Formats: sequence, C-alpha cells, structure tokens
Amino acid sequence: MKNKECKKITLSKNKKYSWQGRLAAGVVLPGLLLSLSACQMGQQGDVATQAGAVLKLQPLAGDIVEPSLAKLLQMPDGEQRWLLASESEGLLVTAASGKVLQRIEGHYEAFDLRDGVTLAREGNSQHDATVVLTVDASNNTPKLLTLEAGQLSLLADLKAPGFQIDQLCLFRDRSDNLYANFLGGRGHNQQWLIYDGQQQQVKQRLVRDLPLPVESTFCSVDDASQTLYVSEEGFGLWAYQANPEAEAERELIDLAAPRGTVTGDLAGIQAFAGGVYALDVESAELHRYDAVDGGYTLNASWQLQSEGDQALVPEKLTLSASAGSQTADEATQLVVYDDETGGLFTASFVDQPPAAKALTAYPEVQPLQQTEPMHSFGDAADDPAIWVNSRDKRSSRILATNKRLGLEVFDLEGKAIQRIALGPINNIDIRYGMTLQGKVMDVAAATLRSDNSIALFTIDPQSGVVHQAGSIATDLKEIYGSCMYQNRAGENYVFINDKDGRFQQYQLHQQASVKPGGPLLTGSKVREFSLDSQPEGCVVDDQNDRLFVGEEDHAVWVYGAAADAGQQGRLLAKVGDVLVDDIEGIALYIDGAKGYLVVSSQGDNSYAVYDRLPPYAYRGSFRVGLNAHDGIDGASETDGLEVSSTNFGGAFAQGMLVVQDGRNVMPLAPQNFKYIAWQDIAKALNL
Repeated sequence: MKNKECKKITLSKNKKYSWQGRLAAGVVLPGLLLSLSACQMGQQGDVATQAGAVLKLQPLAGDIVEPSLAKLLQMPDGEQRWLLASESEGLLVTAASGKVLQRIEGHYEAFDLRDGVTLAREGNSQHDATVVLTVDASNNTPKLLTLEAGQLSLLADLKAPGFQIDQLCLFRDRSDNLYANFLGGRGHNQQWLIYDGQQQQVKQRLVRDLPLPVESTFCSVDDASQTLYVSEEGFGLWAYQANPEAEAERELIDLAAPRGTVTGDLAGIQAFAGGVYALDVESAELHRYDAVDGGYTLNASWQLQSEGDQALVPEKLTLSASAGSQTADEATQLVVYDDETGGLFTASFVDQPPAAKALTAYPEVQPLQQTEPMHSFGDAADDPAIWVNSRDKRSSRILATNKRLGLEVFDLEGKAIQRIALGPINNIDIRYGMTLQGKVMDVAAATLRSDNSIALFTIDPQSGVVHQAGSIATDLKEIYGSCMYQNRAGENYVFINDKDGRFQQYQLHQQASVKPGGPLLTGSKVREFSLDSQPEGCVVDDQNDRLFVGEEDHAVWVYGAAADAGQQGRLLAKVGDVLVDDIEGIALYIDGAKGYLVVSSQGDNSYAVYDRLPPYAYRGSFRVGLNAHDGIDGASETDGLEVSSTNFGGAFAQGMLVVQDGRNVMPLAPQNFKYIAWQDIAKALNL
C-alpha cells in the first residue's frame, strides 16, 4: 500500500478553490486536472498493519429486509442497540441479537446523529439526549428525532428543500446549534439551521446554498474542526468549511487513479476529530485521511473482506462513537453496506489517529440587530461610524460606507434613513462640536477612492441629517483608510493612508469664503509618515494623543497623533496566533480614563481586545456568532468596525459594537452591518 516514490500531498495545502455564486455546481476549475500529478496526490504515511491491514467482516445479526445503514449505539446501562435504516421496513432500533425493539414506518436510507444535545423539558429543566436526523424518502420529509434509553421519539418534521434529498449530514457549532446539510442530484446542497442550541428549540431557517460537484454522493462533518467532507463519484474527496460564516472554498484531499491514490470511487465517508474515513469501492478498502500541516495525508488503510473471502462492494459506512479516539485499546465498530449483496457487514478494530490540532475556540457573542443589506451583491459595505445624538441617544445614527454607492445612514434598528450617492467611499470617522459659520456642527470625513480625495460632511447635532461639506484633494495614488483626531485645543484633523504604506495628516479649516450651498470645509496637510506595507484601519485616542494603526499583513502600531509627533511608531501587536491577517478595522471603547482597543482579525473571523493604555495587554478574542432566535446570522470577513460606550438604552446600556459583515447569510443577501451589545462582549471576556 505504500507509495515509495511520492512523499507529500501538496495540492490541498497550497491550492484552494472558492466561488461566490458565479461558479456553477460541479464545474472543474480551469487547469485543475492539468496541475496535478500522480505524485502530488500520492502522499501516504505508514499504512496500518494491524491484523495484516485486513478487516474480516461478518453479517449483521437480524433479518431486516432491504437494510441500507446501521450504527452501533452504546446505552447508559451498558447495553448495546443498533439503529438501522431500511428502504422497506422503516427506521428501527434493534437489540444486539437483531430483535426489533422499535419501528418507525417509512422508506429510510440515511441518517446522522449527535450525542449530548441539550433539550428543554417542561418546567424549564434541561437534559441531554441523542438527536437523529433522517429523511423519509417516500415523501422527502426530513425528520428530527430524539433517542433516549433506546427509544426514538419524533421531535419535528422539517421543511424539505426544493429537491429530492439523496444524502444528509449534521453539523453542531460551538454554540450548540444544529445544522443539516441536504444533498441532492446535480450538485444541489442546502444548509439549514434546524435546532437553536441556546433556546433549546427546533428552528428551521435556510442558511445558505453551497454548490457541490454534480456527482457528490456522501457527506460528513467534523464538528471540532468545522470541516464538511464530500465524496464525489468518479473524482475524489473534498473538504469544505462547515461554518456558514466561513469562506465558500474547498480543498482537494484525494483523487481517483491515475492522478490520485483512490482505485475507483470513494463512496461512504465518516468524519472524526482531525480527519475522515472513506470507502474505496473498487478495491474494497477503508482509508483514513488525517489533517496534517494544512493538507491531508493518507495514513492508514484496511482491506475489507467478508468471512469466506467473499468479495465486497462497500458503498456506505458508519463508525461507532469511539471512531478517531486517542485511547489505544478502545475498539471502533465499523458497519458497511455491501452493494453486491444488499446486506450489512460489521467488524471491530482498534485505530489511533494522531492528535488533532484544536482550533482556537474563542467565545461567541450574538448580534442583536442588523442593518438592511446593501443594494447589490459583491464587496460593497466597508466601514461604520457611530454618531451619538446627545439629546436622544436612541435617535443616534450609524454612518456606513458603501464602496459601490456612497454613504448610507441607518438608525439603531438597522433601518436605512438617508443615502448620499457620492461614489466609492471607503473609511469614515466622526468628531463633534466644530464651529462653522457661527453654528456648532458635527463633522465626518471619509476617503473617496474615485479621485483619491477626502470627502467631508456635516451632521446636524439635533436631527442627525448629513450634508456634504466639501473635499480635500490629495496626492495619494490609491487612497484607502482614514480616521479623525480632535486635540485639546479643539482642532480637528484627518489621517488618511495609501496602499503603498503612506500616511498623511490634514488639519480641517472652514472655507475662507463660503458661497450659498457651497462647501464649508477644506484642509491642509501638516504631516506625512510611512509603514513598510499596506495599512487601512486606524483610530485616534484624543485624550492621550495616540494614533493606532493597522498594517494589514503584519502588526498594529502606535504613533503620536499630534502634528509634530514625528514618524516613529511603536509596535503594539504582531500578526500571529491572535491576529490573523488581514488586520482590518480598529476602534476604541472609551470608559473614563480606561478602555479597550478592538481589532478585526479578518483571517480567522475574530475580534481581538487590548487595553487602551500601555502596556496594551491582550484581554482576549471573541467571534460574532449566529442569533438563531432572532434569525440574524453572525459576522465574518469583517472590514470596518466601530464601538461606543454610550448608553443607548436596553441591551445597549453599556454601549455597542458595529461590525461589517462580509458574508451575509440566512438567507444569502448583500453585505450589511451587525450590532452587538458591549455588555455581552464584556461578559464573554470578563472585562
């Protein structure tokens, strides 16, 4: 079984394939096959040799007609049961002897389950149970059931997708929400939220359509790594990200011969913590692929034989809950459906995969509100700023940039109330109390990418209505991020940056002569300095005259904000385990003399929190997850963000964080912004 000439799979480590609704399901990307060699797909570790790497399978006890799938269940009292699906006899629970203990009528060919799901009881009590997802193929009705003390009970009949369900698999996220992936013909695949783990109740919401190859046959999810595995008939094995907030990309694990190590077709698969088991139909082998160093390695294979050496054509499999266990003496029970005989065969074996690399499990907070989406798909929403209405905090506004249109203004309920079609503005920031023509106004500044200028706005302190107030021409070639600064003398400044690393600082002035309806504001450059590579996000601590700058691929830096502060910055935090590039939005939560710096770590869809003051201690990271109860998805691929400690009332009494959501799902929609209560962040990180 060893491939002595080829040592390493390089494809899945170095090549990822992604699409955003433009690539038709099942289309092989240009150059994919030409770019692979047999050696590239031939990485194998030391193939397991227990019992000569041969597993002798015996027929499963019992006399079930047209069985299609079975899984061993270990009861709390030590007894063993079998859960079986049959095309003609229904969904069954049997004793180890094969005696039928329970039967649910219908036509069943597939199921998946999760142990330890928390269910609500009457009187607000809770208990844990096994939850089973299956589908009655006679009427295409998905069913969610509980399995307690060896007894199945219907939890809910679920909505069916708009296609016939051929296969299904479950995914449980870190908030204990359950999702169903429903696979159909021609590459159809829909991901549905089916259970709210926080409220302990069934929820049915379409989350996203995730197109798969046309000949996709089986799926299975490793909850620990949030990886969805899919086998494609005649081609190979793929890994996708199961989390709906993740990028819609796939990694190729293995290919059919002659370009890969699979003899014929890969059929049934089952994930474990750190990899996936897969059936090679033609060679009648069970393979184990381990996730190693950003790719996958075929580390073990077993030849499957029935008693009497009868040839098997293995199509489906299940493995007992101990599959992938790190306990060397704990046996795993394998069950295989043989397409040749139409029967079920079973064997136990001991396997000990390498320890899986755990993902960083940051706490999740839920958005309580979201804005209306942008008017078109694509990269549109970018950066928010919070304008606080000093007279009525609940009438405050969110000024948000739309890189395809201009400025969008939302209320605290997320409703769009104003739009200024200025063009592709990128970052925006706000300062208060600037006197213009004898009137006190609030001002905002944004970068306008169409002409590399600074777009200026005034905000009516009473109504929150925004007006254009002029612009400042710059000599930057690709203007990008911006932030504002107000010093102790009340002077207002704008920092802008360029993709080439340059920063410029402009002081704002009233126009020398203002014509009716003409621009009120202009500005002059007072300072310039540079980073080594592309920056974007920045924020100024006015009280302490500090400028925090994000260098996207490298670090967060601290500079003096005053016009005469010079060009030398101080390192605050590097890209690494906590900050995963790109570093994007940066904002300050001001709490008296103290506070926190919040940074968007776009590469792992998280948000890092540091102390506002030196030595800028790291206080923890969090993610924005699904709010199943209110039907609001989480946030991911965040560009800009803003935070305020203002008491906006209700859940936002300690302030709020607003983040751009780069992938707006449940259902799929253009990008928008999510509102998160600061009190939830503070609780999650013990701030």
